[in-house]
Amino acid sequence: MNRKHRSVMIQGILASVRFHPFTSACMILSIIGCIVAGLIPPLLMEQIINRILDGNMDVMGLCILWICISAVNCILEVCREGTIIITGQNVLYQMRSALLKKLKDLDTSYFDQHAAGEISSIIISDTDSAGTVFSGGIISMVADACSLIGILVVIYVKSRGLFLLVLFVLPFVAIYTRTVQKKMLESQKENRQAVSESAAILPETGQTYETVYAYQAQPYMEHRFDRTIEKGYAALRHVSFYDAVYSPVIVTVSSILTGVMMCLIAGFTGMSDLFGVSAGTGVALMTYITKIFDPIESLGKEIQAIQEAQAAFSRLNDFMALPEKNDSDTGVIPCTHQIEIRHVSFGYTAEHPVFQDFSLMVDAGAHIIVTGRTGSGKSTLFALIQGLYEPQAGQILIEGRNPYALSEIQRRELFGVVEQKTALIEGNLRVQLTLHRPDIQDETLISALYTVGLYDWYTGLSDGLDTGRDRLKLSDGQLQLLSIARAIVCNPRILLMDEMNASIDAATEQMVNHALQKAAQGRTVISIAHRRNVFHNELVIDLQSIAQTHGFPYNLTEMR
Repeated sequence: MNRKHRSVMIQGILASVRFHPFTSACMILSIIGCIVAGLIPPLLMEQIINRILDGNMDVMGLCILWICISAVNCILEVCREGTIIITGQNVLYQMRSALLKKLKDLDTSYFDQHAAGEISSIIISDTDSAGTVFSGGIISMVADACSLIGILVVIYVKSRGLFLLVLFVLPFVAIYTRTVQKKMLESQKENRQAVSESAAILPETGQTYETVYAYQAQPYMEHRFDRTIEKGYAALRHVSFYDAVYSPVIVTVSSILTGVMMCLIAGFTGMSDLFGVSAGTGVALMTYITKIFDPIESLGKEIQAIQEAQAAFSRLNDFMALPEKNDSDTGVIPCTHQIEIRHVSFGYTAEHPVFQDFSLMVDAGAHIIVTGRTGSGKSTLFALIQGLYEPQAGQILIEGRNPYALSEIQRRELFGVVEQKTALIEGNLRVQLTLHRPDIQDETLISALYTVGLYDWYTGLSDGLDTGRDRLKLSDGQLQLLSIARAIVCNPRILLMDEMNASIDAATEQMVNHALQKAAQGRTVISIAHRRNVFHNELVIDLQSIAQTHGFPYNLTEMR
């Protein structure tokens, strides 16, 4: 179900403030303190110089106060930078949490259309860019803007002529800054896209290197990768050019404006009534003028990161706006079979349908063997039954419910999936079996190990269920048995079994078959290909034969 979404940065900031209020309050107070403490020293210097020029040498108190406030300002700046960095990391954590939650809610078809490297680039690279600019740019820019307003107020009070001159120059600086920002943003978007494409190509090449060598496709892969690298290089070259010319222009404008102000203050142009100030006030005003251009110059150094983050924010917000999986449960629909697939049409793309008007009725306790050549739809049938995809037409009912609308907990309690190749996750033996389900009791886990024939192996582990993954030392056959135990720990009513790993020997295969027979007792079982000798009185389904002979609208449970 699609939900209204806010900017991922706003979500991260609000969550950070909610979960870390003390750090957020310290950051705000230190920023305000820095702004106030930064405005006071030039005013004290003005008083010191004016008193000395008037012959009053009693300035020791003002000097000590100037030193103390300057020291406090330095301490507050340290606190400000520290709290900004901590808050930035908190925001980054909250952003990644929101992205991972979004990732879990996406429809399975999204992962078919996007490479793993592209998704990793969004979750890791783009969030890093966004988090870096938050801790190193955005908050500092807000603080600098407040300081700029305070400085302009002081200049207006001290010399309206200088205030008007500053106002005349600042719009041109702002226009120049905005122009550079737009140019850099376009280049940064191109660079982020190139980085994403490169991140997608690298794992793809590593996973298919044997095929690449077999078909002598190295030149093609090299050209493909070089093309993305050159695209990113061209974009970064434009970014570097704009970054290189921005700061020198700002520094030059600052120097020219300071020189003009010194001449005007000295009264060389005959406008002393408008620009005439005391020596102390002149020193203070020149200090403030320097402070005006400091944040703008800092912006020139940070503008590249800011534009990169804007491109990253655009990609992150596009990701958060993706449609989510429809989780609205329609309730129980009357049906006569445990599994009913009613005139389903489905394809990963509209141009290449896998099933057209496909029907399948399976009674509770039935044992089904699904065969067919590669690409006939065996794995797709499993995915549809589990509710990983929603068909384009037709209806799928599992015990009267739409599997696509079930929650992950409901789905695991209904289905047990035995994979061809078992993947161990990070964690001990308990985690390998429960998959982070804390409500499953240890007695249930031990019973599952006993059912599949791994109890003797389990008793030989010194730490039992707390044995770490690296110390399990499982053979291919034991991994297959562990996959069966993992599938039955939640006592599912339906077992879905993929093809057996062809690398195991005959003795191990017999042991696995025996474990499958025990696990299948009292359950509906649908298995792919190699399980034909495991169960008795099973129904054999050849998807390719049915599609060619009968067409898809056929009650497959009638075939023996």
